Order: sequence, then C-alpha cells, then structure tokens
Amino acid sequence: MFGRFDGMGKLRIVRNGLRLEGNAEFMHGLYATEIKARQDHSMKIESARNLTLNARNVDADISTQLFLGDQKLEVFASKFTVTNSSGAQIFSANDSEVTVGAEILKVTGIGGAVFTGAVETSEIQSDYRSDLKLESPTRNLDFDGAQGIKMESNSGEIQASSMMDLKLQSRKGIVKLDSRKIYFHVSKLPEMKTTQNSKDTTVRAYQLCVCETGRLFLAHPKEKCTTDGYFC
Repeated sequence: MFGRFDGMGKLRIVRNGLRLEGNAEFMHGLYATEIKARQDHSMKIESARNLTLNARNVDADISTQLFLGDQKLEVFASKFTVTNSSGAQIFSANDSEVTVGAEILKVTGIGGAVFTGAVETSEIQSDYRSDLKLESPTRNLDFDGAQGIKMESNSGEIQASSMMDLKLQSRKGIVKLDSRKIYFHVSKLPEMKTTQNSKDTTVRAYQLCVCETGRLFLAHPKEKCTTDGYFC
C-alpha cells in the first residue's frame, strides 16, 4: 500500500470524509456519523460470527440495539415501528401496546391466534375458504358491544351450541326471532299426557305451552294447556 496526500491505496480522503474502493475489513470498532455506498452500487455488511448495531444517547449509554446472530434477529428498543414507502405506520410495539396499522391482519397458522387478554376490534372475518371459530377451551367467551353486536353469514348457517345452558337475554328490549320458518325439535320437548283416545295417533300439530318458570312443553291439540306440576 502506497501513501499519498489524498489517502493511501484504495482509501481516499474526500471533501466530506473517506471513500474506500473495494472491500474493507475492520478488526475493531467503527465509529462514523454516516456510512453509505456509491449511488450505483449496493452495500454489503458481513460478519463471521454476529453483527451488532448500537445507538447511544447523550450519556453514551446504549439506547437502541440491533443484533444479527445465528438464525436470529433481535431488536432492543423502547419502541419498534414499521412504516411503508409512503410513511404510513404498519406496525408499532412498545411496553404498553402493539398496534397493527395494516388494513387486514391475517393469521395463517394452523393453531390460529391465542389471546390471553381482551381483544378489541371492529370486525373479525375468516378467509373465504375457511370457517371462523372463536373458542375459549376452559373459560368464558364474552362479546361486548356498546351499540350492538352483529353476527352474519352471507351464504351459510350460524350454529350456537353449549354443554350447559344457552341463554338469550335482553335487559331493556326484546328477543326477536324473525324468519319465514321457525322449527323446534319436537322430540326433545316434554309432552303432557293426553286423555284422548289412544288410537288417535295421527297428531300433526301440538300446542306449545309455557310454565310460569318459562319452560316449554307440548300438549295435545284437543287438550287444555295445563299441567299438574310434573313439567313445571
């Protein structure tokens, strides 16, 4: 390597700093306010073991760190933000919250998404090729909406099942069943014993009776809708 007034070898002293032609290997730390490649070239930073980028505050303490190790990337910072080319925020995370600014948050893993706390969102939608399943395996699953909750299926059905009780309650309004056809599984409703002729077995319609407790039971169409307390 030969020394010159404007540098030595492929290292040149220019007006705004140093310019290096080719590759460089640094044995110890490198301190600079700006490192950039030529306009028509890309930049490659390589380390035989790992790569650490540190940013320090006014007290010379490390405030942010980027660590590239063996098959891992770690970022140490008080806030992590990802923006798109227009400057809009796509993702942000700090100690108190994680914000996803994308139009759609898609979870493609087989296990779905697991939340240990509350979830607040304006819409939950599955892919058009898959079913949507909301589940709490061991605890309750609550839906709260200040102005309302809407569940809609545009081309299929909605099923609600429960191991124990299934309760529909309206504190100040009504519970409305609005459909051209409403079916009950007659075989699962208790039926009051009839006093009519036992040969009359062609019953095509029943009376639907209600106890004071709210329990439903069936009665023969020619019987009075009364019970001796066996059902109620």
